[in-house]
Amino acid sequence: MDLYNRTSEIAKLYVKKQLRSLHLHDGNDFPNHVTFFRQLWQKVNSIGGTISNATFRSILLGSLSALLDSIVIMLYATTLSIDVLIQLNVHWTQVSRCERKNVNSATSPTMLQANKPKYIVCANQWL
Repeated sequence: MDLYNRTSEIAKLYVKKQLRSLHLHDGNDFPNHVTFFRQLWQKVNSIGGTISNATFRSILLGSLSALLDSIVIMLYATTLSIDVLIQLNVHWTQVSRCERKNVNSATSPTMLQANKPKYIVCANQWL
Protein backbone atom coordinates (compact mmCIF):
# COMPACT_ATOMS: atom_id res chain seq x y z
CA MET A 1 0.00 0.00 0.00
CA ASP A 2 2.89 2.35 0.68
CA LEU A 3 5.35 2.94 -2.13
CA TYR A 4 8.29 5.12 -1.12
CA ASN A 5 6.21 6.57 1.76
CA ARG A 6 3.51 7.80 -0.62
CA THR A 7 -0.02 6.58 -0.77
CA SER A 8 -1.28 5.94 -4.23
CA GLU A 9 -4.74 6.59 -5.55
CA ILE A 10 -4.98 2.89 -6.34
CA ALA A 11 -4.43 2.04 -2.67
CA LYS A 12 -7.23 4.44 -1.67
CA LEU A 13 -9.57 2.92 -4.23
CA TYR A 14 -8.65 -0.62 -3.14
CA VAL A 15 -9.42 0.01 0.53
CA LYS A 16 -12.66 1.82 -0.36
CA LYS A 17 -13.64 -1.18 -2.49
CA GLN A 18 -12.86 -3.52 0.42
CA LEU A 19 -15.08 -1.43 2.68
CA ARG A 20 -17.97 -1.36 0.20
CA SER A 21 -17.76 -5.10 -0.49
CA LEU A 22 -17.89 -6.18 3.16
CA HIS A 23 -21.16 -7.92 4.02
CA LEU A 24 -22.59 -9.54 7.13
CA HIS A 25 -24.11 -12.87 6.25
CA ASP A 26 -26.57 -14.76 8.40
CA GLY A 27 -24.71 -16.63 11.10
CA ASN A 28 -21.60 -14.40 10.98
CA ASP A 29 -20.21 -12.83 14.13
CA PHE A 30 -21.61 -9.28 14.38
CA PRO A 31 -18.95 -7.74 16.70
CA ASN A 32 -16.19 -8.97 14.38
CA HIS A 33 -18.03 -7.51 11.39
CA VAL A 34 -18.30 -4.09 13.04
CA THR A 35 -14.68 -4.17 14.24
CA PHE A 36 -13.35 -5.03 10.78
CA PHE A 37 -15.67 -2.46 9.20
CA ARG A 38 -14.38 0.31 11.49
CA GLN A 39 -10.75 -0.74 10.87
CA LEU A 40 -11.26 -0.40 7.12
CA TRP A 41 -12.92 3.01 7.60
CA GLN A 42 -9.96 4.20 9.69
CA LYS A 43 -7.55 2.80 7.11
CA VAL A 44 -9.29 4.64 4.26
CA ASN A 45 -9.28 7.90 6.17
CA SER A 46 -5.64 7.47 7.29
CA ILE A 47 -4.41 7.20 3.70
CA GLY A 48 -6.37 10.22 2.56
CA GLY A 49 -9.35 8.48 0.96
CA THR A 50 -11.87 10.35 3.06
CA ILE A 51 -15.24 8.69 3.68
CA SER A 52 -17.73 10.92 5.45
CA ASN A 53 -19.78 9.93 8.47
CA ALA A 54 -22.97 9.81 6.34
CA THR A 55 -21.33 7.64 3.69
CA PHE A 56 -19.91 5.30 6.32
CA ARG A 57 -23.37 4.96 7.88
CA SER A 58 -24.93 4.15 4.52
CA ILE A 59 -22.24 1.60 3.65
CA LEU A 60 -22.55 -0.02 7.09
CA LEU A 61 -26.34 -0.30 6.86
CA GLY A 62 -26.04 -1.67 3.33
CA SER A 63 -23.60 -4.32 4.51
CA LEU A 64 -26.07 -5.93 6.90
CA SER A 65 -28.04 -9.10 6.28
CA ALA A 66 -31.48 -8.89 4.67
CA LEU A 67 -32.86 -10.37 7.90
CA LEU A 68 -32.06 -7.03 9.52
CA ASP A 69 -34.07 -4.96 7.04
CA SER A 70 -36.72 -4.02 9.61
CA ILE A 71 -34.01 -2.56 11.87
CA VAL A 72 -32.06 -1.00 9.00
CA ILE A 73 -35.13 0.91 7.81
CA MET A 74 -35.43 2.58 11.22
CA LEU A 75 -31.70 3.36 11.37
CA TYR A 76 -31.57 5.29 8.08
CA ALA A 77 -33.17 8.21 9.92
CA THR A 78 -30.25 8.23 12.37
CA THR A 79 -27.68 10.82 11.32
CA LEU A 80 -24.57 9.76 13.24
CA SER A 81 -22.68 6.53 12.67
CA ILE A 82 -22.00 6.18 16.38
CA ASP A 83 -25.75 6.19 17.08
CA VAL A 84 -26.28 3.52 14.42
CA LEU A 85 -23.52 1.42 15.98
CA ILE A 86 -25.00 1.83 19.46
CA GLN A 87 -28.45 0.76 18.30
CA LEU A 88 -27.06 -2.20 16.38
CA ASN A 89 -25.05 -3.24 19.44
CA VAL A 90 -28.18 -3.03 21.60
CA HIS A 91 -29.91 -5.31 19.11
CA TRP A 92 -26.89 -7.65 19.11
CA THR A 93 -26.98 -7.80 22.91
CA GLN A 94 -30.64 -8.83 22.82
CA VAL A 95 -30.05 -11.47 20.15
CA SER A 96 -27.01 -12.88 21.92
CA ARG A 97 -28.86 -13.01 25.24
CA CYS A 98 -31.62 -15.06 23.63
CA GLU A 99 -29.12 -17.28 21.84
CA ARG A 100 -27.22 -18.00 25.07
CA LYS A 101 -30.40 -19.30 26.63
CA ASN A 102 -30.94 -21.65 23.70
CA VAL A 103 -27.43 -23.00 23.08
CA ASN A 104 -24.75 -24.55 25.23
CA SER A 105 -21.90 -22.42 26.55
CA ALA A 106 -19.36 -23.92 24.15
CA THR A 107 -20.83 -22.04 21.19
CA SER A 108 -20.91 -18.32 20.70
CA PRO A 109 -24.01 -16.55 19.37
CA THR A 110 -24.03 -15.13 15.89
CA MET A 111 -26.18 -12.40 14.39
CA LEU A 112 -29.63 -13.72 13.52
CA GLN A 113 -28.52 -17.28 13.37
CA ALA A 114 -31.22 -18.93 11.35
CA ASN A 115 -33.07 -21.63 13.19
CA LYS A 116 -33.50 -24.45 10.77
CA PRO A 117 -37.01 -25.82 10.73
CA LYS A 118 -37.51 -29.13 12.42
CA TYR A 119 -39.23 -31.53 10.11
CA ILE A 120 -41.73 -33.97 11.48
CA VAL A 121 -41.42 -37.34 9.92
CA CYS A 122 -44.79 -38.96 9.56
CA ALA A 123 -44.81 -42.67 8.97
CA ASN A 124 -48.00 -44.54 8.33
CA GLN A 125 -47.77 -47.98 9.76
CA TRP A 126 -50.10 -50.63 8.49
CA LEU A 127 -50.95 -53.17 11.09
